[in-house]
Amino acid sequence: MPCEIAAIIDRHSRTPVVLGAFHRRLLTESKRTPFPAAEIGRAWGTVAAAPH
Repeated sequence: MPCEIAAIIDRHSRTPVVLGAFHRRLLTESKRTPFPAAEIGRAWGTVAAAPH
């Protein structure tokens, strides 16, 4: 696989992994599972804003 393609896949695969884990917790643990904004921010390489 070309390095450019691998980089795109790597960059965009992190968010679905985080959201998949969130959805599993939401369905199996608690409906009060907090949204993983900070984890998504880290996956995107940005700083997630704190909720007000």
